[in-house]
Amino acid sequence: MSRNLRLPQGGKIAYEVEGQGPVLVLVSGLGGRGSFWSGLVEELRQHFTTVTYDHLGTGRSSRVDQPFSIAGMTRDLVCLLDEIGASTARLVGHSTGGAILQELASTRPERIDRMVLSATWARSCLYFRSLFDRRLAALHQIGLDEYRRQGVMLQYPPYWIIAHPEQFETEMEAPLPSNVELETAIITGRIKAVLGHDRLESLPAIKAPTLVITAADDMIVPAYHSDTLAREIPGARLEVLPRGGHFVPRTEPRDYLARVLPFLLEEI
Repeated sequence: MSRNLRLPQGGKIAYEVEGQGPVLVLVSGLGGRGSFWSGLVEELRQHFTTVTYDHLGTGRSSRVDQPFSIAGMTRDLVCLLDEIGASTARLVGHSTGGAILQELASTRPERIDRMVLSATWARSCLYFRSLFDRRLAALHQIGLDEYRRQGVMLQYPPYWIIAHPEQFETEMEAPLPSNVELETAIITGRIKAVLGHDRLESLPAIKAPTLVITAADDMIVPAYHSDTLAREIPGARLEVLPRGGHFVPRTEPRDYLARVLPFLLEEI
């Protein structure tokens, strides 16, 4: 069921609720769209009240040109939890979504029952910063179309691209939004928020049961970031899939669910 949440500061967040059972919220990455999880929701809704949403500034949510931060995205997530009446929830956060969950676990730990940190990082490294500096340069010097094409090349691993040529071409040739200037401003703000995320020193205080999962061939957030998260969060478990790239929930959904679902089902 599609719904809209009106935020206290203005604007709306579009979200969907499917299934029944304990609340499970899926938090997407830099692109921010709830549709990122489309390949997993059918299975997850058999066990959970599954909630997906478009971050502010993305998808069907309000297109706003404003300063973005991980803390602000976390406040939006708290508003969503309040809206659906979930005092606590299971959460899966991918990439930027994982940064949001680290912020939530550090500032509002009572809202997390257990969490999955997927292909994410606690503090950016030289490689990570350099990659996103180049992506920003492409966005502003060449344009949104080339930025988007770079993203498709980085998000999916080569073996998957070769095996799915039609989907690859569809994503490479996706039409640009009507307001390119606004979209460029939103992406820039969200990348700056990503580069500003640093919760490394907070990790040892996290109490929520945590699963850290990634793919060994992730070229956007290399797997060593997941090693750090699993090492620094007390009791965290680590799963490294042999392949799948940065978009491993989409490229290897069965292997991904085989690791994530048993963890989410614990203590139900």
